Amino acid sequence: MGAAATTEIRTEVMEMDEDFFKEEIYYKDLYYTTKGKEQCAPNHSFGPTVREYFLIHIIMKGKGYFEIGNSRFNLKEGQFFIIYPNVMTYYQADEEDPWEYYWIGMRGEHLEALLTAIGFQVSHPVGNVKNFGQVKAMLQEIMAANPFDTLSRLRLQGQLYLFLSMLAHDLDGTEIKQIEKINKGVEYTKRAIEIIKDRYQDSEFLIGDISRELSLNDSYLTAVFHKTTNRTPHEYLIDFRIQKSREYLETTDLSAIREAGLRLGVSTHDDMEIDVALAARPSYIALGHVFPTQTKQMPSAPQGLTQLASHVKRLADYPTVAIGGISLERAPSVLDTGVGSIAVVSAITQAADWQAA
Repeated sequence: MGAAATTEIRTEVMEMDEDFFKEEIYYKDLYYTTKGKEQCAPNHSFGPTVREYFLIHIIMKGKGYFEIGNSRFNLKEGQFFIIYPNVMTYYQADEEDPWEYYWIGMRGEHLEALLTAIGFQVSHPVGNVKNFGQVKAMLQEIMAANPFDTLSRLRLQGQLYLFLSMLAHDLDGTEIKQIEKINKGVEYTKRAIEIIKDRYQDSEFLIGDISRELSLNDSYLTAVFHKTTNRTPHEYLIDFRIQKSREYLETTDLSAIREAGLRLGVSTHDDMEIDVALAARPSYIALGHVFPTQTKQMPSAPQGLTQLASHVKRLADYPTVAIGGISLERAPSVLDTGVGSIAVVSAITQAADWQAA
């Protein structure tokens, strides 16, 4: 999965870190940490994430896939996957038949050695449960166990060893094959591009929205996106908006707009967008946002007065309008750039007396 240090760490829903056994001198080799059950919604995903302990998911019904490193495994009812500590993983429920699973978290000084002795490897931590009906009954008993009671904890401790022994039966010729090698960087980039294409028209759309939707750290997404496309997500968004703007202008009957007596104004944020606007021969060109604005979230940085003056000089033959964060106090310095007019929103809507403003 890579880039563990920069990827957002998340915590499993319903998870409880009940380290009762950690304080007992009797339980050091292996002890219970957490347990739970979840019926996942279609396409419900978790990760990329890392854990601080071993976590085994047993699929009770439905299906989904589990990713570790560059490998992906399709899994279904009666199978399981083991998440090793400090290893990046990702898993997702199927869209049509989402899985339901139990999970059991474990720690122990010799737990990894025990799993290795059984035959599991961090690169292939999946398998089938041979005695699935028996394991089902055992899991229900484990989930109902009272971890606050000494005798219940002792029984739970024994069930953990028995549970692991049942997983070991999978090694008799029923190994699950990985279905494909995957490049997570390319996959995340593809998904990011799909989001950009779907939401590029939203003026409040930010690159951070992509990171949150994919559950990724901003820096990690930018790094893998740039490695794949040689552009940052922000640069790709700008280029895509320009491309779509050109397509729109090329397919729109602008002469009909003018013949109807309407004025066509085009909003711009940088030189590339100005190039697109000039091709449309608009009635005026809006230049923004000049200063930080609270009216809406912007995908670009404020232009500032120096950049505004440069744009105004370039557009000497066009009516221009400055917009974005312009207050009464800032208006004189904005007009000093030579811009034709200014547009204000907050200066009016947030004024104590909007009519006087």
